[in-house]
Amino acid sequence: MTITQQISAVVLAKRTQRKPAYWACALLAASWLVVGQSLAAIRDTQLAGFERPDAQLADYRGQVVLLHFWASWCAPCLREIPALEAFYAGPYRELSARGLVVLTVTNDFRIGDVRRFQAERKFSAPIFLDMLGSLHDEMKMIGLPATAVIGRDGQVVKRLYGPQDWESPAFRAMIEDYVAN
Repeated sequence: MTITQQISAVVLAKRTQRKPAYWACALLAASWLVVGQSLAAIRDTQLAGFERPDAQLADYRGQVVLLHFWASWCAPCLREIPALEAFYAGPYRELSARGLVVLTVTNDFRIGDVRRFQAERKFSAPIFLDMLGSLHDEMKMIGLPATAVIGRDGQVVKRLYGPQDWESPAFRAMIEDYVAN
């Protein structure tokens, strides 16, 4: 093969070859289901309780569920936890009487890390375990922290990515809207 043919082959290959980021974005776009994912599809998903009984997501049908994913090794998660704890200790008490449930799911790989976190933070929100990240993946969540809002009908109505300002009036208003419907 001549130099010209080699250069032509390389140029052609580069024109038809997509960069890895392109394929990652394409895969993400194809698999991203933002709203309307039915809880029925994951009704048999067992939530492994940490120092609490196991549960199934379907047990919460008829309620608005904030399913919050985090991990003790995730720096943004740790910065967000105090606001989540304040929400859970304050506004959540009133909203829970109207049908709101907050469930936290840790993606920690070791139970000892969760125990250590709980001992240090005295976190009062219910913790469930997702050590393999299977529920996180099944819910089509991206990164940590992340929160899925599941409506009373069992549909995922919103996904929130990154740390949330759990104490802000805007966050409270958003949750109030979901609880009211």
